[in-house]
Amino acid sequence: MFKLRDDVILEKVSGVYLLVALRSAWDVCPFALQIAPYAAYFWKAIQDGRSEEEILTGVCRERGMEPKRAERAFQLFLKAAKENHYLLAEETA
Repeated sequence: MFKLRDDVILEKVSGVYLLVALRSAWDVCPFALQIAPYAAYFWKAIQDGRSEEEILTGVCRERGMEPKRAERAFQLFLKAAKENHYLLAEETA
């Protein structure tokens, strides 16, 4: 299970997905960061409390990604989320 900051929001502006930090996160997170549609899918899925397996199965089904590519993309997303301080805590089952 993963936990995202509550003070960073996902917005879609003119077809572009952005992660926007609210004022309380300005000192630790980028103010705004453009992300790919599949990364927006990961963000929403984590917010919904889905497991890693559910996220990977869903992105393969809904975005048409191959399983190995989905796994790599998800791991890169998690790495970037940690580096930008979006991901607060990770719990393993």
